[in-house]
Amino acid sequence: MEPAIDSVTRWLHDLLDGAKPGGETQQAAFQALSSLAQPGHTVAVLRSLRARPANVSRLLARSYRHPLGFDQLALIDAAPRFRLRLHTWWPDSDRGTEHVHDHRYPPAAAILHGGYAMHLLRPDPVGVQMTEFREQPNQLTEGWQLDRIGDTSLGLVGTIQLTKGDAYALAADTLHQVVVAPGTQCLTLFLESTPVGLTTRVFAERGASARASTPKQHLTREDYLRILDAALTVITT
Repeated sequence: MEPAIDSVTRWLHDLLDGAKPGGETQQAAFQALSSLAQPGHTVAVLRSLRARPANVSRLLARSYRHPLGFDQLALIDAAPRFRLRLHTWWPDSDRGTEHVHDHRYPPAAAILHGGYAMHLLRPDPVGVQMTEFREQPNQLTEGWQLDRIGDTSLGLVGTIQLTKGDAYALAADTLHQVVVAPGTQCLTLFLESTPVGLTTRVFAERGASARASTPKQHLTREDYLRILDAALTVITT
């Protein structure tokens, strides 16, 4: 029998390769995450990955503890076409404040456990005063580099409350901010498709601290497997 991770990889290729950039890619990504987020599908993917140590070793370069307080586990790395990963926030994790941002690629996500609020924003001359940064990969630290662009104002379009079973897909230039409540547990599947840009726009409230350079804290193989096992326990309980 073919391992689930292989069949899902091929299925995602077929789904995304047939989609035109823009709305079709967003719809395909939404369809993919809506299907993969079904408990049986997610468990099959994680268990098939758990059973293949060689795959895990190849994914460690894309797996790390994010400065905003969640663990990122790469599940499938089929760049530049797509990457599928697992994001996990744990009750005792130290939450950072996520800045408003867009992405270099059209993002899609599905909630496996818990949930969060997502604020959608847009430029607004009478909105909240913000400082804009350009974020790009830092080749020296294998992390993130922030370069200040200038001051601007953003207004809130609306807030979406997302819970277990919800999925969404955004255009790459959608300005948004995810807020996971302190002390809560949240697991999501996250899909990035083909990049449409080289940098990300990041907005911090004027006067808020923003590090110019942040290195990645890569997970060890032991960390990866421990988090993967913990995620399986949460999903199957």
